[in-house]
Amino acid sequence: MAPTTYIKYSDVLSEDIEASAWNVMKQAGIEEKKLALEANYVDIDGIPMCPVIADGQWSKRSYKTKYDAFSGAVRMFYNVFKL
Repeated sequence: MAPTTYIKYSDVLSEDIEASAWNVMKQAGIEEKKLALEANYVDIDGIPMCPVIADGQWSKRSYKTKYDAFSGAVRMFYNVFKL
């Protein structure tokens, strides 16, 4: 595949993946809100709560130079009302 063809299809595909990811995250948020309200898991103002615990790392490979890698990882946990 020619580089220009790859870039063209990569751009289109990445836009579709981004749109799909946002839709899935929005639906998950709506579902979490519904489940939190059903379980009466709200703050004093009636706002639904979904506690989240997050931890992350970013690799540093210095070898006597200041260098930060382009990769990292994040792990998130949250109370799941529905399994």
